[in-house]
Amino acid sequence: MDDANDDSAEDGDFVCLPISVPSLPTSAFDPLALAGETPKAVQEQTASLNGQVIVNFATSAVEEFMLAQREREEYKAS
Repeated sequence: MDDANDDSAEDGDFVCLPISVPSLPTSAFDPLALAGETPKAVQEQTASLNGQVIVNFATSAVEEFMLAQREREEYKAS
């Protein structure tokens, strides 16, 4: 099996070509601006965002339940 790999390398099937990679920006991508904050501020902001996600989920679930309940009542009435 090693002989097969050696043969293909000798045939020139594998060629290493240099590639140019653009330099990365010096500033990191930080859409929430957390890099300049203290760890405690980051924790507080994360907790706030988590709370908002939970409230949005609960609100959506209640709205979906109420809509389904209304549709069931309309179906029973017809």
